[in-house]
This record gives sequence, structure tokens and C-alpha cells, in this order.
Amino acid sequence: MAEVNELLREHVLRTGFSLVLTKTQIAAMVQLDAALDRGQWIRRSEMSVTWQAFHGLFITGIKGLENRGLIRHIYHENKHKYPGTLALSMPVSDAYEITDAGKLVIGLLKEAGIYQHYAVAMPREMAVADAE
Repeated sequence: MAEVNELLREHVLRTGFSLVLTKTQIAAMVQLDAALDRGQWIRRSEMSVTWQAFHGLFITGIKGLENRGLIRHIYHENKHKYPGTLALSMPVSDAYEITDAGKLVIGLLKEAGIYQHYAVAMPREMAVADAE
């Protein structure tokens, strides 16, 4: 049996089973997924004006995803590998990971066409190849 994601369980069972993501959280999920796929952080200068508006709330969105058990912030587990460097200097994959539940949510967002809706606002080089 798979290990239970306690954060996800706690979040979705508050009213039966409900998982709600805000636009900011969806944008953060798409941006993080693209950054992980790309293997590097996305610089603000690469973003469209539309995406910059979402990016301004990236940390808010990320915290919401983390609280729901959809991603894990693993920076503190890996920062010893990069002494004296800024967080943005380390690989994205050493700072965040998408949980199994998060990967399933990404699949649902893609099936519903929501992921693609957000991905098209990103510059082409940022977008995840399989978003189409």
C-alpha cells in the first residue's frame, strides 16, 4: 500500500473530499513544473507581462501547494550541498519536488485544458513540452 500523504489527507477531508486550487496556485504549479522540466529557475526577465503578474504571487501559490501536500520544499535538506550560494543558484530539483499527488493534479489540470491555458502565457522556452 502506498504511503499516505498526510498533508493532502488533512486538506481534502475537511468537507468530505474537496481539493480547491486558486489561480495563483495553479500558476505556481505550472511554473514549478516547467522549471523542474527545464532544469533551471525561470528569470523574471524571461516572463510575459501576464506571467509576471502571477509570478508576483509565486511564494503565496507555492505555500498553498505545499500546505495541500502537492509539493515539498526540500531546500533545507539540500542547502548544505551549496554553501554560500543563493537559493536561486541551486538546481530547482534541490529546492522543490512535486509529490505523487501533485503529479496526479498536473495530469488532471492537463486533461481539463487548464494547465495548457496557463502554460501558453509563459515564453516558449519556459513551457513544458508535453503541455500541448
